[in-house]
Amino acid sequence: RQTEDTSRSFWWRFSKRFILFLVVLLSAFACIIYLMLPHITMRVEEFGGGAKAGDQEMLQKNKDGSVENKQSMGMGANNKKNQNPEPLFCAHIDSYLPGTDIPNPLYLTSYHFTKYDASTETFERDTLFQDHDEFVPNPASIPLFFTFVDSTRIRKARGTKRRHVVELEIYKKRLSPAAFIAPSTAFFVQPITVEKDFQKEFKSAYRAKSYVSELNSAYFIYNTENPDIRQFQEQRFTELRKAKDYREVDSAFMRYYTFFPTQGTYRPIKELADSLAQGKKTTIDKILAVRDYFLQKNEVGEQVYQYSDNPGIPGLPSASKLNYFLFESKKGYCAYYAGATVFILRSMGIPSRVVTGFLTVDRSDKNTGWYWFYEDQSHGWVQVYFPEYGWIDFDTTVGNDDAQQSPTPDGTPPMQPPNPVLAVAGKILSVDTVSKTASIRASDALFKDKEYSGLSDSVSLDLAIARIWKDSIAATLDMLRKGDDVMCVSYAQKLKALTPEARFKEVLKKMPKHLPTDEVYIKTFVPKKTEPKESDNESVKGWKFWIVCIAGGFLLLILVIVALPSIIYIFYKNRARNSRSVSRKIYFTYRCAGFLLNQLGMYRGESTYLKFAKRVDSRYDSRFTPFIINYLKLKYSGQELTAQETSDCLKFLQPFIQQVSNKHPLQFRIKRFLNPIPLILFYFGSEPDDTTT
Repeated sequence: RQTEDTSRSFWWRFSKRFILFLVVLLSAFACIIYLMLPHITMRVEEFGGGAKAGDQEMLQKNKDGSVENKQSMGMGANNKKNQNPEPLFCAHIDSYLPGTDIPNPLYLTSYHFTKYDASTETFERDTLFQDHDEFVPNPASIPLFFTFVDSTRIRKARGTKRRHVVELEIYKKRLSPAAFIAPSTAFFVQPITVEKDFQKEFKSAYRAKSYVSELNSAYFIYNTENPDIRQFQEQRFTELRKAKDYREVDSAFMRYYTFFPTQGTYRPIKELADSLAQGKKTTIDKILAVRDYFLQKNEVGEQVYQYSDNPGIPGLPSASKLNYFLFESKKGYCAYYAGATVFILRSMGIPSRVVTGFLTVDRSDKNTGWYWFYEDQSHGWVQVYFPEYGWIDFDTTVGNDDAQQSPTPDGTPPMQPPNPVLAVAGKILSVDTVSKTASIRASDALFKDKEYSGLSDSVSLDLAIARIWKDSIAATLDMLRKGDDVMCVSYAQKLKALTPEARFKEVLKKMPKHLPTDEVYIKTFVPKKTEPKESDNESVKGWKFWIVCIAGGFLLLILVIVALPSIIYIFYKNRARNSRSVSRKIYFTYRCAGFLLNQLGMYRGESTYLKFAKRVDSRYDSRFTPFIINYLKLKYSGQELTAQETSDCLKFLQPFIQQVSNKHPLQFRIKRFLNPIPLILFYFGSEPDDTTT
């Protein structure tokens, strides 16, 4: 009786712990689902066609309210862009069609996307490739009027023929202070001041230089009746037909920029590329074939391929969005056209990549060379590499009429400030508001075109006529504090007569005791823009990771439930063999034998122990009845078993298991042990408290 009570106590504890384990496991799943519900809902809605507008915008909005391009480009069900009527920035681009005064707008590039993640259908950056020519400085981290130059980008861009330097100025209104955009290939940046009358509108500005192909232009896909532009297009194509083939191009470069997935999913794209390239001998003619493919019209004169911010996606989550776009819906926005074009060109063996930035549109006939940019001009297109000519912009996105229309009339371009004679960056050491002077510890200086860095010189400033600014807001002299980081600028005529020296100390000796200062900028800390870490790129896969975790968790729960009968059976066998006391060994022998019979479909039900034992013996020709008699004797009479009875009980289990197992095929036994229902019946079925011997 004591053995039975102990057993019941054990199973009560076991049941409580097992139920508690299930409650904790289910609670964990519930918490995960609750926390990830927005992500799960987003994916379900997307695949159901109900994704929210803007989920796949190319712009991201920062905490400070500024805007910049995202560092990855995906394809989703919706790309409705923010129609904020306020411009992001304006730019002056010194680029015109050769031999004319007709402005030649150039695309402004933010990022190059050279890698493709097939699992998420996302184009990503790769800053580790040796020929990576992307130039992404942080203008906000460079002192005013100081320059950052990386001429290695020009070498890595592998283009020298028909190239020239283009200068531009970017004046930011809502674009992030840390963002950098310029035509490809940029290699120079210089933060500049905004003229005082425009400082309320524009928060920061910089000057940039790019080594641009004369064949680059935003006039490639959009039709125009301007004969000069049409003539330029044809001249461009004629020139590119002179380009060499790729036989002499570095093999590693070719492998990298012609790679695309080879899975069966992408085979139709390869077949399409082969059909478009048929009969085309030059690279440019193959590109024009792709352009014409997207410009094709049906028999009633309608565009077959159309621009759509809400193209929808395949009904099955695992289906290829590019295939769905190319061969079924034929509707998409720039990410679809650029992605499809790159894959088609790469399958032709043409090195190409996706780039993002801003589409430049010439809307003004009053301010030549000035362009205004809005959120709906964020764009993705393709760059193709031609030997000697380098990377050339091509855009196959069709019918994006919205991107050519300004939501509001363009404003007045800012006046371009003069170049300073002297600029000194440093920390305030002292301020005298009476004499209107200050002393700073200089860290960097620019005198005319010569830069000095790593300084520790003390410089005295004459602030009598100086304008003081903080965050584009006019400040006063008494707002200067010891320890402030400042940039001091002078346009003084008397300094222009001086010449730069090898050391800044020698320059200071020539200058007045108190340097005449026209402007002082109190610098506000701006986080340094860094290259994205691998973990940042992985963040686009977060939703997939959590869905896999949730699915894996449920699968684990199912596996635990299915495996539970086998676990309990093994537990009983182990306790029957290894329990310390004889009574415990006999008890677990009984439990193990009964559990085995139960799982194989031999239920005791309402039968007495002896009736059930005789039924078992008649079916399996076993010695279960003698064992039950000894077990009941030990359980209810309180008498000790004889040595022979004890020996029989301890030797009973293994032959019994073997005899019962031989009566059932292995497949049947496995199937029964994977079924959790007999387990439930074993513990919760009715079992009479039989005392009959």
